[in-house]
Amino acid sequence: MRFPVCRAGFSLALVFCLSTGLVGEVAPAGAQAMPTVRKIEIVDNTRVDQHAIRVHISTREGEALQLPQLDADLRAVYRMGFFDDVQIEVDQVGRSNQADVIFRVVERPLIRSVQIEGESEVDAEDLEKALSVRARTIHDPQKVRRGVDQARTLFEKEGYLDVTITPEIRPAEDGQVDLVYTIDQGDPIRVGEII
Repeated sequence: MRFPVCRAGFSLALVFCLSTGLVGEVAPAGAQAMPTVRKIEIVDNTRVDQHAIRVHISTREGEALQLPQLDADLRAVYRMGFFDDVQIEVDQVGRSNQADVIFRVVERPLIRSVQIEGESEVDAEDLEKALSVRARTIHDPQKVRRGVDQARTLFEKEGYLDVTITPEIRPAEDGQVDLVYTIDQGDPIRVGEII
């Protein structure tokens, strides 16, 4: 029996118990209510090495399944910053008290190129430094947003208070993407006469 495990601790436990039929059952004295982890699998990763992911997983084979620990493992793998999504599935092995734990990941795309389109009075080197995203790195939406904010500050210092910087992800070959920043700096705002 295979079922997904959710992220929040309460719903994590609820989904597990409902799926395995453990709700309402009282385990006999000395019996193990939670199954033992038979094996841990990581699937759908292509660029990120399995060993790099396993370092962040503290659930161990041969130990009892601990739902709060699975929740912490899921969060730790997601915090690596390489994935758009991380899901955990628990596959109960037949009628035994064992389960396989499957970490299903969706990797973020690799940025093939970074391009800047539009007119800019800001120095190109300063602008690239502020945007801070380079080709051949993993796409990180938060880093892109921070870079846009830093670049906007550069334009504002030059008097372009109405600047708009729009990042766009364009699919490329082999699961890669091109990151294109479109800049509309607008007209500079200058202080005229102070009365």
